[in-house]
Amino acid sequence: MTERMSPSIDLAPGLWIWRLEHPAWNPDVDWQQVVTCVCVDAGSERWLLDPLLPAAEISALAEEIRGAISG
Repeated sequence: MTERMSPSIDLAPGLWIWRLEHPAWNPDVDWQQVVTCVCVDAGSERWLLDPLLPAAEISALAEEIRGAISG
């Protein structure tokens, strides 16, 4: 399976989600093929809940989020 990441969605100020196909998914597992990931900007802290984000895409996502925060 080719991993595909959806564009991030700005749900509210400081709250973004995106979806990514789980690379270990197969019809025999008990989770969905596409998982949701979250980023929360709480001012002095930022939480990223995304164990699946490929290393090559971390910088691009960080820049997108920085632009949305400062923009």
